Amino acid sequence: MPVKLLMAFSCSYQTEENVYKGFRIPGDPSVADTGIRAMQWNHPVSIGSPPNQVLYKQVFFPLAATPQYPLSGFGLLGIRVGESTIGGVGQVSISQLLEEVSAVTALNEVLFLLTGEGELAGSSIPGQKLEIWTNDTVRELVGLTRSDNATMVKEPVLSISSRLLARYCEGIECDWDGTDIVHTMGKYLVIYTPIEDELADNISLLLVMVVEESEITEPAEKLNKLIAIISSSVLVVFGILAVLLGVGIASPVVKFTEKIYLSSLMELDGINMKETFFLTEIQMMNSSLMVLVDHLVLYKSFLPTMLLDKESEEESSDTNIKSRSGVTHTSRSDA
Repeated sequence: MPVKLLMAFSCSYQTEENVYKGFRIPGDPSVADTGIRAMQWNHPVSIGSPPNQVLYKQVFFPLAATPQYPLSGFGLLGIRVGESTIGGVGQVSISQLLEEVSAVTALNEVLFLLTGEGELAGSSIPGQKLEIWTNDTVRELVGLTRSDNATMVKEPVLSISSRLLARYCEGIECDWDGTDIVHTMGKYLVIYTPIEDELADNISLLLVMVVEESEITEPAEKLNKLIAIISSSVLVVFGILAVLLGVGIASPVVKFTEKIYLSSLMELDGINMKETFFLTEIQMMNSSLMVLVDHLVLYKSFLPTMLLDKESEEESSDTNIKSRSGVTHTSRSDA
């Protein structure tokens, strides 16, 4: 994160009271002790004179002081957290950094930063107001607005911030430690994580990213549809190949089966013709036998009559013979 060096100095006992007040130094001005023994962040403070003021989030670090006031030295670094500027001092702000990050990402997300007092220190939403000014004749910069201020904070930052403050803050003090969590809030997917500084304490900043859940699920849905289309196409291609392969294999089999079937039919026709011929022959033989039987029956019926006629003829013949023999014998006697 880029920062702007504001000052690094040691202050004397005579001037330290104004410095302590202006920079919110945590020490005791009466003994010229800044209380700064290590690097630490302070609450955002306004720099400049009304109405030309800007807000900075600053980190203090100890510096060597004069032998007379050994604990009165300190230095600080700061970054602008509001939208106001003074000339060319501190032109880079947290909001500008968040806007730049949001612009280069693939998602249409909203980024914002909360302080340990629940104030809105920066937002990627263009035109978001962060500072509170007095309405006096000479306007004075008071500080940052609370992130749940419905008259100043835009959506979706307002609704998300209100939930976070209700969950992690007591009064104006917020504890962001251990809040590295992903939540679904309404139609939004919210990811928030505390910013940590390994070199300085008390930074107390929470970075929040808000994105519509549909933007996360839409690529997956498109991918699923694409996979479904590809799968369907593959199935269709395999189906066509299977049909073609089946036709290629089945056609010779069908032809071979048809040949066997036709051959079987021809053999059956031959067998039927032979059976028909034999049946015809048998029927003719039966007819001949019936005619022969009829003749035999007829012959049998005429046989007695024929025998009687023959006997009669034989008797007649014998009578004639005897008659002839008698005449001959008589004739001979006469002679």
